[in-house]
Amino acid sequence: MSLEIEEKLSNSKFSSGCLCRFFKLDENWGLKLYEYQIDRNKAWEKHQKFLKHNLAPEIGRKVDLEAGYGYTCEIVETLCQSGDIYPFGYFSHYDYSDYTYEIWHQRRIEIKTSLKEKFGEMLNDFHKKINKLKLSYCDDHFGNFGLKNGELVAIDFA
Repeated sequence: MSLEIEEKLSNSKFSSGCLCRFFKLDENWGLKLYEYQIDRNKAWEKHQKFLKHNLAPEIGRKVDLEAGYGYTCEIVETLCQSGDIYPFGYFSHYDYSDYTYEIWHQRRIEIKTSLKEKFGEMLNDFHKKINKLKLSYCDDHFGNFGLKNGELVAIDFA
């Protein structure tokens, strides 16, 4: 399976966070890939804890590849794409004029407001559940959540 995954990675687009790249393997499964084994292992363990309480997508197996250390997981519908929150990418005020910054900032506020209206109650319920279970989820921006069977789930455990 590792060779099959390596081949798919070479032809795949990916989304990326600070520690992890996510590759779509097929319609149902993807690969979370980390540079360091320790980061993968910590994310894997946290993902399992959340899955135990139906607060995360299904998880597959760990894989060690030339490209890094990963594990497979179920693909769910994300609340937003990173481009939705950061319509011009991560903004540096040195890169754009003040006018462009204002457009970027206004669009970001509009998107976040819309997401809060749409998913705010679900997000509050999610936090109540994890607090009751004594779990923590610190990186809780809208780009790190998805929907599975209509329920909010965490998708970033790095």
